[in-house]
Amino acid sequence: MFKLAPMNRYSAGNDAQYHNCHIPCRLNAIFTRDSRRVCCRSRSRTGRSGAIAFQGQALVWLAATVAFLALLAVGRRRGKPPEGIALSTYMALGIGLHNLGEGLAIGTAFALGEIALGSFLVLGFTLHNLTEGLGIVAPLLKDKLRWPTFLSLAALAGLPAVVGIWVGAFAFSPHWAALFLGIGAGAILQVMVEVGTYLQRRLSQPDGSGLSSLGIAGFTIGLIVMYGTAFLVKF
Repeated sequence: MFKLAPMNRYSAGNDAQYHNCHIPCRLNAIFTRDSRRVCCRSRSRTGRSGAIAFQGQALVWLAATVAFLALLAVGRRRGKPPEGIALSTYMALGIGLHNLGEGLAIGTAFALGEIALGSFLVLGFTLHNLTEGLGIVAPLLKDKLRWPTFLSLAALAGLPAVVGIWVGAFAFSPHWAALFLGIGAGAILQVMVEVGTYLQRRLSQPDGSGLSSLGIAGFTIGLIVMYGTAFLVKF
């Protein structure tokens, strides 16, 4: 859907084209889909729908708030928002923490015998992680970096999902699930704040650009796919 510009042809519009489409979808998804997943899994494993559901939601919001503020403080410890490789690293870290919760959901689905649901989650997470990868490398378009750097960023963003699958499959707990998903939600929110700040600076430059027709089309298609796949998943 989105094409990454060559490394030697940097333009701020390339960043805007991706992030203007991606950020609103992620903000809507993290606090609805993940919270609902925690509550539904808690009910199915414990049978105490009232108290556990409330505790799960409260723990998600608390963990998300703490994770967001902690990562934001670390990222701006030098008094300014991160740029370049620092921004990409914080994005990969935030996405990795978020993927930890996604791996937890996949592992839990397989542990409960929901093979179809687990396979569907793998497919859905794979599709949207492709676009997250584009977002990680977007701030690096003007830098000449070696492949080990990109592999390190990919590992930082992707390997936590493997850990989440193991935890979800062999040591599931609804309270740990709420904690991990809350941390992931706060981390991805911090990513969107930093990217939004980065885009605001880039778009204020002479070579910056606003929303393009391709970006609007991608945003619309993303919403349709997100809600369309959500209707197909039965909790």
